[in-house]
Amino acid sequence: MRTMFNLRDGLMNPNLREMLVGAITGLGVKILSAISIFVMNLVVARSLGAAARVADDLIDSLPHGPDRAAAAAWRAVWPDDRRRRRALFEAGMETLLTLDHARTQAFFAAFFDLPAERWS
Repeated sequence: MRTMFNLRDGLMNPNLREMLVGAITGLGVKILSAISIFVMNLVVARSLGAAARVADDLIDSLPHGPDRAAAAAWRAVWPDDRRRRRALFEAGMETLLTLDHARTQAFFAAFFDLPAERWS
């Protein structure tokens, strides 16, 4: 099954949408529940991982005012390296979304022909 979950305007291609809906219906609610639980666990785990940093930064910055505390909490959740990785991901997705099917296949074929240490 081929899907593209990162489309700008959702699933615009009616054939792809029909295939996806059919596949999801065929898999049933169990797989959707498993996916939902996985995603929710991922979100909660990331949030909990940042909670201690946010708390520490809030304790340190609250005496200097709410704006500084909010900025410190933001930096704790979105440190520079994570924002850079996110920006790179978004730029890559923007580029991939401009490619047609043949160019997408060619891109990934060339990408995975690189030595694993270059992309893993």
